[in-house]
Amino acid sequence: MKTVSSGLATHLGERLTTLATCWRVERRDGAVFGFTDHDADLVMDSVIYRAKTGYRRAAIAERADLSVDETEVDGILDAAEIDAASLRAGLWDGAEVRILLVNWADLGQGVLRLRKGRLGEVIARDDGTFRAELRGLAQALNVTVGELYTPECRADLGDTRCRLPIRPPFRADGTAYALGAFVRVETAPSATGSYREQERIYECTTAGTSAASPPVFDTALGAVTVDGTIEWTARLAWTLPATVESAPDLSTVVIANTGTAPGRPDGWFEHGVAIFETGLNAGVARDVLAWTQSTRTLTLFLPLPFPALPGDVLRIQPGCDKRLATCRDRFANRLNFRGEPHIPGDEGIIGSGL
Repeated sequence: MKTVSSGLATHLGERLTTLATCWRVERRDGAVFGFTDHDADLVMDSVIYRAKTGYRRAAIAERADLSVDETEVDGILDAAEIDAASLRAGLWDGAEVRILLVNWADLGQGVLRLRKGRLGEVIARDDGTFRAELRGLAQALNVTVGELYTPECRADLGDTRCRLPIRPPFRADGTAYALGAFVRVETAPSATGSYREQERIYECTTAGTSAASPPVFDTALGAVTVDGTIEWTARLAWTLPATVESAPDLSTVVIANTGTAPGRPDGWFEHGVAIFETGLNAGVARDVLAWTQSTRTLTLFLPLPFPALPGDVLRIQPGCDKRLATCRDRFANRLNFRGEPHIPGDEGIIGSGL
């Protein structure tokens, strides 16, 4: 049930109305934007609802059942408010949206709240316009709860069920570590002056407590470093710290040659993710389509929002196709496989006569 002030309710019943629709958008980074279909800016609760960014929304339908209410808005990209780069970077995905109806001639009458939800798919078109899908609160009811038996693994690489140390925590002074724990160590200064881990992680092969200050870690694969009462054994890190050498286009990145190619054959990072830590694309993550070892070339599924420049720092995580053979042969993680590859499918059951 919607509430409305008596003044606005009276105005809605009049033959001649002065109504405008306002959109209040709050992105996940806390930035708030206002838009209106009125021909002049409106100010409410310290938010300026801009009229210069034109948009057109679809009809809003109310349903009495629990089906998902959705609507769409078409708009014109505006560099000062909404630009193609921020849309493609995902800054607007999942933003909270409130649609309000107001009397622009008398904003003191308050608002009629038409819809509240979050932005779903946001598409920036080449013609300078965008389309955004607004998903209602009932969208959460469409989320699948529970799991199905599947031949593929249901865990994500490196999560709490997979347990592969894709990016373990940094070593801490004076901390007890159990056998089999993994840490990374800040050992290599980057071009920006901050410290970054080398291409190693360290496995606790003798449990104990770390020293009050870090020792000098031996980076040779298989080498043992004594740290207090702990013995750490150097292993090849799953996540590769890298630096951009060149970027022929927005979907292709060539990483600098730092001796990192061995151990990462062609296809090693396919289905993985490249996460930029510095530069114009800082914080942007892109799925990896292909990896060529000989040329140290990453091909991304989607283009970057901004050009990658030489010296930009990124990290590249391997991919997993969630098959048992990959889990066993590439990651040696069979015990944590979360799939049922040997359960027969429909064809197997029908063919067996069960």
